[in-house]
Amino acid sequence: MRTSAKKDDPFLSGFNRMINEEESICQQQQQNQCTFNKQLIIELQELVKNYEQLFHKTQLNTDKEILSKIYELIISINNIPMIKEQIDAIKIYQYFLLTSNERDIDIQNAS
Repeated sequence: MRTSAKKDDPFLSGFNRMINEEESICQQQQQNQCTFNKQLIIELQELVKNYEQLFHKTQLNTDKEILSKIYELIISINNIPMIKEQIDAIKIYQYFLLTSNERDIDIQNAS
């Protein structure tokens, strides 16, 4: 169940996507130009580690106090400007994908 939950966890997959994007940016840039990207990678990896630890604790203990700590962590993560920018960019990209595949159908001429 734990492995399945990790694969389906939108927060964890979002964190991993941001880490992969930042690593990709660092690979494309010169070493001295990706200082902030490396720092963001370190911070994201730390958040993933903390998130996984809290997630594991909730699997062992269903105490509501632990759940409230996870919600607080999620809220605090969303308030970090760099993370907020990344999440907003992902939302815009998802919206773009959704709307680019939409088609208007003229119901009167469809028959």
